[in-house]
Amino acid sequence: MLFGGVRVWRGDTELDVGPPQQRALLTLLLAAGGDPLGLDAIVDALWSHDPSGSAVNSVHRYVGALRRLFEPSLPNRAPGRWLLRSGKGYRLVADADCADLPAFRAHIAAAEGDPSAEAVTFYARALDLARGPVGSGVDLLRDHSCLRAVERERVDAAITAAHAAVHWRSPEKVLPAVQDLSADEPLNEPLQAAVMALLTATGRHAEAISLYGVIRERLAEELGIDPSPVLQDAYRQVLDADHAAATEPAAAHKTRPAQLPMASPVFAGRDGEITAVLDRLGSDGGDAPVVISAIGGMAGIGKTALAVHCAHALADQFPDGQLYLNLRGFDPDGRVVSAEDALRGFLEALGTNPASLPDQLDDRAALFRSQLAGRRVLVVLDNARDTEQVRPLLPGAPGCRVIVTSRNQLTGLVTHDGAQPLRLSPLSDADARRLLVRRLGHTRVAEDPAATDRIIAACAGLPLALAIVSARAAANSFSLSVLADELAMSADRLDALTVDEPIADVRAVFSWSYRMLPVTAADVFRRLAVHPGPEISLAAAASITGLPSARVRGTVAALIAGNLLTEVSPGRYVMHDLIREYAAELLDTAERDAAFGRLVDHYVHSTRSAYLTYGRPPVGDLSPEASGVIPETPADNVEAMTWYTRERAVLRAVVDAAIAAGLDRPIAHIVLDWRPMVFQTETLNESLPYALAGLSAAQRSDDLRLQAEAERDVANKYNIASEDDLCVKHFARALELFQQLGDSLGESNTSRNLAMHHMLRGRCTHAAEYAQRSVEAARRAGDRATLSVALGTVADVSLQTGRYDQTVDLASEALMIARQDGIAYLQSPLLETLGRAHSALGSHSKAIAAFDEGLRLARENQDWVTEVDHLGYYGDALYAAGEHAAARATWTEFFDKVDAMGAREAMSGWAYSDGEHAALETVRRARLQEAA
Repeated sequence: MLFGGVRVWRGDTELDVGPPQQRALLTLLLAAGGDPLGLDAIVDALWSHDPSGSAVNSVHRYVGALRRLFEPSLPNRAPGRWLLRSGKGYRLVADADCADLPAFRAHIAAAEGDPSAEAVTFYARALDLARGPVGSGVDLLRDHSCLRAVERERVDAAITAAHAAVHWRSPEKVLPAVQDLSADEPLNEPLQAAVMALLTATGRHAEAISLYGVIRERLAEELGIDPSPVLQDAYRQVLDADHAAATEPAAAHKTRPAQLPMASPVFAGRDGEITAVLDRLGSDGGDAPVVISAIGGMAGIGKTALAVHCAHALADQFPDGQLYLNLRGFDPDGRVVSAEDALRGFLEALGTNPASLPDQLDDRAALFRSQLAGRRVLVVLDNARDTEQVRPLLPGAPGCRVIVTSRNQLTGLVTHDGAQPLRLSPLSDADARRLLVRRLGHTRVAEDPAATDRIIAACAGLPLALAIVSARAAANSFSLSVLADELAMSADRLDALTVDEPIADVRAVFSWSYRMLPVTAADVFRRLAVHPGPEISLAAAASITGLPSARVRGTVAALIAGNLLTEVSPGRYVMHDLIREYAAELLDTAERDAAFGRLVDHYVHSTRSAYLTYGRPPVGDLSPEASGVIPETPADNVEAMTWYTRERAVLRAVVDAAIAAGLDRPIAHIVLDWRPMVFQTETLNESLPYALAGLSAAQRSDDLRLQAEAERDVANKYNIASEDDLCVKHFARALELFQQLGDSLGESNTSRNLAMHHMLRGRCTHAAEYAQRSVEAARRAGDRATLSVALGTVADVSLQTGRYDQTVDLASEALMIARQDGIAYLQSPLLETLGRAHSALGSHSKAIAAFDEGLRLARENQDWVTEVDHLGYYGDALYAAGEHAAARATWTEFFDKVDAMGAREAMSGWAYSDGEHAALETVRRARLQEAA
């Protein structure tokens, strides 16, 4: 292998190529493509024209070592069949069956000789082989002419492939490979123009336009030149295609989010500001650049109310949907929503599978812009902290609009991103009076105009304060003058929160509203301050307070009526950050500690309930929940996944708060119990830090079993990350602890994990040994679910090593246990193993039956990982049985889901390697192409 760095395999085993100069020699020989290399040229290349006296002897020694690398049984000084003497030099005999450069050239030749659309397939195969720069990592040969020549071939092939793919209307076949190559050649204008052409052909006009801007800036900064005619021409073609696309009707349905909160029915005033926002965001039609309105002002000034009001007024102009997110930029506990998490929520709302999300911020931002390309979407980013939090969340598509609210001025957004600022001042007296009239009615406000004036003055034109005062007045019959007197006399005020405007004090409003609450509602209000958010469920509120749900619902209604809490969806509430800060000030230490303990208790037991739906043995017993704590109890693993998805941000915030409080056992239990749900919803970068936090917490406890399970959890994460040394280290520690404890169950699970670790790396002997240990330990433990999993692992190893009859027996036994015990999540993967074994034995009808049942169960359990695997193998079985049309339909669905899913590492992959995945997919795509 030459592209992406020199690598050599014998069968499935990668070989060590040797020291740097030996590696460089092999690189030269491969790059020569079978042509002879003179000894002088080799010496010059390896010693940079300053060879030692022993250089020639060193070359001969490297040649001998390479020959024995290729042919281990070759006698000393024997020429062998691969590396041959040629005149005063050497040449490497490597054809398209064993080396990537000859295979690359063969595919290019086939493409150039094919006048049909099939040429694109040959180009795609060539570019797939040529991923990565030629001889990457061989510093001795940097800028060597031989390698530069092959690199030019690679670039030229990519440009030619792009033109062919655009011509034959199949740009998606080569776009990923050409994009990868273009990253290695950022100043190659024809290549960058080819990427723009491919993006345009796939309808991703906004990305193509953005790419042109990046290249133009790069050329100016690094070379001091303008884009060449070829790049300018590509840009004009993008603009023409984008204009044409904008006039065509939508061709396909896409997920249409509608996330705007309910507009306030009593919103009043702000006529000038409303007109300004609507004029800015509703103008210019769909071809205008992204328009950003940045609404700023002090806390409580009404930024969110204005943004939501205007967004609803504009909603009809954005047929592709509206996105909304509170970025929590000024949360008193510092729980700012990161740009990564914000993009996760938006991408999921737009239909992206959670497990296919990229890890890196820039990649998520690029995917977000791609999802919005060609669509008209309104984005509302509420309560932003600063420009850097907002910038990755901006769409790139013309016609999209953005409303941002913040207590800061967001100067960078105005200066560099063209945002149009709108700073909100306190309401005028006239607008404040209109707000009170809307809330209390004209008659009541007119009864005592002097008291109304005093209330308006005391609230300092702050809409939040006016809303709280009017809510209290609406609920009671006493006069406005009494309210004005109480408000004026209160000295217990909230510290002023300001940006760059006069101090506005709102504590008086909050304290007055709080003192008027019934005793129970006041207790609930204070204690809810310990919840880290972002949303509070009714069950969590009940657990925190120790009150029955029905009673909590009634007190929560009082808090909502007093504008101290907002119901964002049925049974889910949000407490404004200023109000939460005020409520937290009211808690004494004992009350705060008790409420926080009940909060953590609620989520520890709720997570355990969700975990138990998966039929897995729990990690130790929990202490009984405190009296009044009401854990949420999903009925099955589908409900558990739904609960976890809804509470994911809350759980992470609770773990963070527990870490700050030093509550080690709760941290470890939550992290260990959310494992089956994290597997399908979190990327490795998101889940690994919490696994490590769980391990640290467990190590600080005196519970060895907790430590052992945490070690196993971390080891599994490192296994997915291919961090072999760390993976083995933590598995070994887990196994040591389980054996020390005499815990056969833990020993079985760890042995099974080690079996999968070795199987993925092709070490089938080790895998079989650990899989058998897992079965033996599971039988000792007497746990049928664990035994079923262990038997399934042995079956997978047997399948991998070609013992298909044994695979059928083992998978059937494991499946029987899972069916008898009703362990739903195990049955579908076991049916996949069984189906693959039947296929290998030629029992196609049995294979089809297994895949059909397994696919149905995977869909019932919302197990998208297993569903995708089943579809691929189901198609294979149908094709082998002669049902070609059904096979192609199944494969089409498989590739649609794989493409939507994206990241290959998200696949289950326990029973086979990525190389096997790639080989199978190549065959499937070829058979689909045959039909086309």
